[in-house]
Amino acid sequence: GMRDTTFEFQRFVDEQYRRLTPGERVRLCTEMFDAARRLVESSLPPQLSGIERKRWIAERFYGREFANRVFPAAAAAPGERCPADRAVRAPLPSATGSPGA
Repeated sequence: GMRDTTFEFQRFVDEQYRRLTPGERVRLCTEMFDAARRLVESSLPPQLSGIERKRWIAERFYGREFANRVFPAAAAAPGERCPADRAVRAPLPSATGSPGA
């Protein structure tokens, strides 16, 4: 696979993880999961109902089949895309400051 980290830096990171206690590792994983969930939640439109929001979050983390089984009342139709995927977003400005350059 593709690697964007030097061997030396990867060795450094691995050593830092090895120095953590099991409790620190669990805390770190929990914090990373919480951050990922906040990112997914922030991508969803605010008008979704509570059950729809939970269902789309479940799909993002665990897949459509699981989400539809857990939230049958808000099950997605075959081929239905997540509302966040349908949102039209403006292109980011380029480094030169002009959009789309």
